[in-house]
Amino acid sequence: VATVLMEVTLASHRQADFDRFERVIRDIPEIVACWSVGGGVDYVLKVMARDIDAYQRLVDGLLDREIGIDRYFTYVVVKTVKDDIALPIADLLPASP
Repeated sequence: VATVLMEVTLASHRQADFDRFERVIRDIPEIVACWSVGGGVDYVLKVMARDIDAYQRLVDGLLDREIGIDRYFTYVVVKTVKDDIALPIADLLPASP
């Protein structure tokens, strides 16, 4: 299994462009997380694919669907250093008086 992080920049930035992209992304099971981010790119996606070839086919399919992707960058995860699923609840809550 390949874990891939993908940065995506859309060609246009109208609300309808964001809505169209997000609607398609929600329906693709291999895309297990998608974050809209501030900064140099519009989205960061976490993709779980059978292998890199399957990931590339997924990307090719996204590009063929013409959902507004202008640029994308791929980062293949080669080693997981930390991937906690439990939230540090005590650290997130306000301090008690």
